[in-house]
Amino acid sequence: MGNRKEINENRMGTIIIIPQGMMGSYARESLLETALRQIAIKYSNDPDIEWAEKYGTKYEDGRFMMHPYCWCGKDECKWCGDAQHPNFFYKPIGIKVWWYKYIGRGMDIEPDNITNGQVAEMLNDLLNN
Repeated sequence: MGNRKEINENRMGTIIIIPQGMMGSYARESLLETALRQIAIKYSNDPDIEWAEKYGTKYEDGRFMMHPYCWCGKDECKWCGDAQHPNFFYKPIGIKVWWYKYIGRGMDIEPDNITNGQVAEMLNDLLNN
């Protein structure tokens, strides 16, 4: 089923389909998705109210930038307009990630060949420094 998880809860045979990542973290997500969720929680001013684990948070410093998916639809918006800035940018090694609505859904990653070692290095830098 790709990026979907199916849950059969109803006795009448109704299937509820929940897109990957919709409810936050899940058992089979990638190291990058787990890293993005942990980074969002650490740098959020209020991780529970903004549900940072799911959507990300608004934050930028000299090392990285994170911004949740934006629904404003304004042409001048950096995340909705033509420019389409990434939702996450780790500046030291140029990792850029875009997602649709929440972390893990429809993610595009540049470069597309980043390694788990690079993700671990990034995670160590952003969570421990």
